[in-house]
Amino acid sequence: MNNAGIMANPFSLTVDKLESQFATNHLGHFLLTKLLLPELEASAPARVVTVTSAAAHFPEMMAKLEMFGLVDAAPAADFDKLGQDYEADYHPFKAYARSKLANVLFTRALARRLSDKHIFANSCHPGGIMTNLPKHVQKSTEDSMGKGWRYYMDELMQLVMLTPPRGAVTQLYLASSPDIEEKGIRGQYFRNQAIHANPPKFSTEELEEKLWNISEKLVAEYL
Repeated sequence: MNNAGIMANPFSLTVDKLESQFATNHLGHFLLTKLLLPELEASAPARVVTVTSAAAHFPEMMAKLEMFGLVDAAPAADFDKLGQDYEADYHPFKAYARSKLANVLFTRALARRLSDKHIFANSCHPGGIMTNLPKHVQKSTEDSMGKGWRYYMDELMQLVMLTPPRGAVTQLYLASSPDIEEKGIRGQYFRNQAIHANPPKFSTEELEEKLWNISEKLVAEYL
């Protein structure tokens, strides 16, 4: 279960000089999965569940707005700038969306590589869950709009967001349901225990393989 994450934090680099959201939300999962693959194969049938977000669709939505002239530039859905060179273009939520798109692309590329194995890789959006994940969004709201707006936003979140146990349901379904093996479900994106469309514009094999190759180079020294 690949489910570590940070969200919309100010620009920062890891000790490996990589943008922190990409490194935490995608690359760490990529490395962990690669390290565990021999054990997963030995203990098959097995599952790899990667928790992404509806934010994976953000680059797709912004590209459509750009097409109609409603925004100046859609966020990059490529992975050419991953370190200090990304700072000038950095936007906290765009970087988060890129890292969540990476989860989807990674899952699809992994599923292709495991197509002849009894290992089933899928991704899911768990829903909006009441945790401290959006703390940087809450802080920026307080800084820009005042503590009053922060209070109202926190109260609204309490009303509309899921509890952690409820938010874990789709993850548990993918990790344990017999449906996954019986139906041979691989490389799919789930919401509410059902298959949903991957971001169509950016879920291309070319971009999936590009991300895979970049990721392999970045983690090579740890394998």
